[in-house]
Amino acid sequence: MEIQDLVKRFAGHSGVSAMRHVWNDEAARTIHLKGLAASAAPMLFSALALADEPWRVPVALFVLNDLEEAGYFYHDLTQVLGEGKVLFLPSSYKRAIKYGQKDSANEVLRTEVLTRLAASPQPSPKERELLTSRNQSHPSLGGAGGRLYIVTYPDALAELVVSRDTLNDRSVRLAVRDTVEIPQMEATLVGEGFERVDYVYEPGQFAVRGSIIDVFSYASEYPYRIDLFGDEVDSIRTFEIESQLSRDKVQQVSIVPNFEGGAGDEVSFFDFLPKDSALAFQDYFWAHERIEQLGSEIENSKLKIESAVTPLGLHPDGDNAQFSTLNFQLLDAADFIRKTQAFRRIEFGTKASTTVQATINFDTSPQPLFHKNFELVEQSLTDLIERGYQLYILTDSAKQAERLKTIFEERGGDIPFTAVDKTIHGGFADHTMRVACYTDHQIFDRFHKYNLRSDKARSGKMAISLKELSQFEPGDYVVHIDHGVGRFAGLVRMPNGSGTQEVIKLVYSNDDVVFVSIHSLHKISKYKSKEGEAPRINKLGTGAWEKLKERTKTKI
Repeated sequence: MEIQDLVKRFAGHSGVSAMRHVWNDEAARTIHLKGLAASAAPMLFSALALADEPWRVPVALFVLNDLEEAGYFYHDLTQVLGEGKVLFLPSSYKRAIKYGQKDSANEVLRTEVLTRLAASPQPSPKERELLTSRNQSHPSLGGAGGRLYIVTYPDALAELVVSRDTLNDRSVRLAVRDTVEIPQMEATLVGEGFERVDYVYEPGQFAVRGSIIDVFSYASEYPYRIDLFGDEVDSIRTFEIESQLSRDKVQQVSIVPNFEGGAGDEVSFFDFLPKDSALAFQDYFWAHERIEQLGSEIENSKLKIESAVTPLGLHPDGDNAQFSTLNFQLLDAADFIRKTQAFRRIEFGTKASTTVQATINFDTSPQPLFHKNFELVEQSLTDLIERGYQLYILTDSAKQAERLKTIFEERGGDIPFTAVDKTIHGGFADHTMRVACYTDHQIFDRFHKYNLRSDKARSGKMAISLKELSQFEPGDYVVHIDHGVGRFAGLVRMPNGSGTQEVIKLVYSNDDVVFVSIHSLHKISKYKSKEGEAPRINKLGTGAWEKLKERTKTKI
């Protein structure tokens, strides 16, 4: 069973119908959804999105209590709605904001959200109503009816963002058939802070090889490869960092620079949202308290820096980079209250604010903890079935569902359940509909991890080898997965059709040479030895390297 089919069942839930009815009443500015346990909340909002008459909001902003809660909420929404309609807005810092360590991968996700929101003017209410009735999308947003879902947490909302005007003015837009002069393009990218490298491996870099321009925008999960025919853009594709192979073909791109350090006209993220957006909070008071706490932490950090550097005769905001304070741009707690009050608000946690004007009650409970005790599992599931509940087991692997059926059969139990092809973070039972949505990872007591799209942009194993490549010196030892250990002999240009292509030259025993294309960079890495001894150079064509690999596999 597809998870979307399961979620559509919840579209007929009395609570979902009540939510839709209350939302149509403009007088209800704050609504509390009470009694949603585990992953019932994301399933509810997914049901609103997939209903025959979808939830009429251009943007829904979900504010969870922290990064982990937000990550799992984002995971559950994307399982049902897909990544095209659901975006994640993280903090741009690796750790706490007060430490000031930026994370370029998180900045990519933040900029992507802003770019999607600022892509084009927002439709008027009449235009949005017409789009919704036709189940069409507006180009500035995403998904059916022009709806976009953004998941975040207070630490991310506390950071001010670049204004819409600055974002539009400094973005470089290209489309197929546009005319581009490479020197002018290089000057534009350098002027916006992009770094020219041999091969791009992280946001903020670009490379030019003949008629090909590779550029890693701060608003894209993958870098772009722009192929020119003369001065005309012939094609634009995204490509994998690891293999340098193309992924998807696109017709136009927006290349966004890094706005780290601020552009001088920072605004609240709420200023990017359409006026009739919905704000959904897990805990509104906690979000306000956390933003207030972040402001205090920054002030304390500045005081500590001042007390440390003043006795040394240095000014904390002076030219000495070692002691200069970081330019934090944070939202004031009072502004948070003022900005959020301009929107209609939903609260779906256990606590509700004092301004709630409507409450919708749900009767759900979280999946019990079984700790792989299948006697307890069988007893619990049997009890649900006897009480008339329909049982769904959600799993990412069909084999896991088969494994569970086999276990029940071997134990002699008859427990009918429907396997669902995707999983959620927290299983739950809805006692109104008499439906139990349990997860296999909780039954088998396995850790469940959420994945963010920033994992692709974040420097990984291959990004390290690409960094090393830019630091290689002729004579360095290199391992090729097919040919073994050789010596790096530099980057050379070779004829490629009507142009040239840059390749890596590796020299082996007897001065044999192997040229490695940029499309095969994933096959090489720098030689590393614990002892630091020089390795033996392999000889091509002897099979010695293949035998060594087979012996190593056997030992492992």
